[in-house]
Amino acid sequence: MAELCTRHQISQSQYYQWRDRLLQNGSKVFEQGGPQAGEERLRRDNQRLKALIGELNVELKKNDGAWL
Repeated sequence: MAELCTRHQISQSQYYQWRDRLLQNGSKVFEQGGPQAGEERLRRDNQRLKALIGELNVELKKNDGAWL
């Protein structure tokens, strides 16, 4: 393990912390639909936020200078 940690420039204690977190919480990934479901949620959020930004830009252009 020491050689692997050295190769990836992490301490052994960091490796064991990550390992323990994975063992404790790894199953939660599958309870929520796995990585693909998480990516899909991020895509939807990204689209929603882009639409919101677009709407806000339109409103700002309509009211250009009105708030000054």
